Amino acid sequence: MKAKKIYYSIVVGLQSLFILLLFVNIGYCIITSDLTMFPTTALYLNFYPFMNFFKTHNPYDLIVFISLLLLLFAMHFATIYILFKKVKRIYAWVVIVNAYMYALTLYSNGDLIYVLKGGAYLIYGYSNVAMFCLLFIAALIKLYRKRVHINSSLAEDYFLPNEEDDSPEDKCDGIIQGSILAPIFQTACFAFSLITKYYGSLLENYLFLFYIVFVIVSIFIFAFSYRDYKNVANSNQFSDERIAKVEKYIKIQPITFALFLASAVLIFAF
Repeated sequence: MKAKKIYYSIVVGLQSLFILLLFVNIGYCIITSDLTMFPTTALYLNFYPFMNFFKTHNPYDLIVFISLLLLLFAMHFATIYILFKKVKRIYAWVVIVNAYMYALTLYSNGDLIYVLKGGAYLIYGYSNVAMFCLLFIAALIKLYRKRVHINSSLAEDYFLPNEEDDSPEDKCDGIIQGSILAPIFQTACFAFSLITKYYGSLLENYLFLFYIVFVIVSIFIFAFSYRDYKNVANSNQFSDERIAKVEKYIKIQPITFALFLASAVLIFAF
C-alpha cells in the first residue's frame, strides 16, 4: 500500500512539473518574444497552438490552446483525486485518458526535429513516453482489484473487496458509473478529433466517420443507462434518495452529449 502511494506521488509530481514548465515556457515567450525555448517541456502538444497564436494571432490557435489546456487541467486534477482515493474501477479510465494525452503529443513533434539536436530531442520524446507509461501503469493498478493469495491466505488489499458487487445497491452504482463513463468517453473522443484535425493526421480523412461512430456510441451509453434507471426506479428495492441520486446522474448525460455535439463546430467548422 505504501509503495502504491509513493508511486502515485511520483506520477503526480512529475506531471505537475511538466505543467509548471509549460507555463514557464509561455511566460518566457511573452517576455522575450523568443520562441526557441518551447521544447523544454514535454507538453508540446499544448504549447504548439500557443506558439502559433503568438506568431500569427489566429484566434483558432488560441481556442485550441485553451481547449487543450482546460482538458489537461481537468485530467490532471481528476487523476490526483482518483489515485489517492478509494474509488470504483471505472474512474481509472480518467487516468488512461490522461495518459492518452501524452501519447498524442508525439503527433506534434515535426518542428522539433529542426529545433532540437541529438540528446535534447531524445529527452523530449522519452519524457512523453515515460509519462504515458507511468500513468498507464497507475490506471492498471487501479483497475486490478482481485484478491491475492499468499501462503494459502488472503492478502489484505486496498483496492479490493468485491463482496458488494452482487448486492442490489450495485445496480445503482453501475448506472452512476456508466453516467460518468459517458463524459470521459466524449472527452477522449473530442481530444482525439481536435488533435487529429489541428495537426493534420493521416486519419483526418476519416474524422467525420469517426465522429458519427462516437455519437452513436454516446447514444447507446445513454440508452442503456436510462433503461437501467427506469428498471431501478420501477422496483421497490431502493430508497427515494438513492433513486434521486441516480436520476441526477442520468440528467447529466444529455448535457454532456449536447456539449459533445457542439464540439463538432470547433472540429469541422474551422
